Amino acid sequence: MRPNALRAFERFYLCSIAASAISFLISPPIANEKLSAFAIYTILLIILSLFVLLCLMVARIGSRIAKWILVGNFILTVMQLFRTQQPALPDYAMAFPVASIALQGIAIWFLFKPEARNWKSEKSHKTLSIVGNAIIDLGLLAFLGGQVWIGLTSTPEAFYFWVPFLLIVLFFRFRQTKARWAKT
Repeated sequence: MRPNALRAFERFYLCSIAASAISFLISPPIANEKLSAFAIYTILLIILSLFVLLCLMVARIGSRIAKWILVGNFILTVMQLFRTQQPALPDYAMAFPVASIALQGIAIWFLFKPEARNWKSEKSHKTLSIVGNAIIDLGLLAFLGGQVWIGLTSTPEAFYFWVPFLLIVLFFRFRQTKARWAKT
């Protein structure tokens, strides 16, 4: 039985993803000579679906790696909010990104409540199946590829923060996978 803190985390984080999607629809990113509008929306859809997957992995499986990726994303989002100059948008268009960040913060707070931490420690003795580990690894590789693409095309901050972080995470994941394969 999942604790109420994890249920609240899941609800708040999924609401923050919905607010992000609405903000992209209200004030769409501008296509440039490097990327068409279709490519931008495809990348945004992939990234949003990856965050849904990470949220469900934290809330349903108790994945610690996904938890820290979401925490790192929240920290990076807050840092970018204060660093970037927002274009002149109507007030209702700015409400959704701010609401998304606020909902993410509330969700992350629920993630660190004691009942959520205890649930994760109870589930830590169970190992994921080969399919579950493959999904985690493919998701991390896709996220790494997306961040490399975004870092090279538009936002270098994403490249400097996420690429080293994800390479370290993937290094330890692959070491664990190699050790698991050696045991079988």
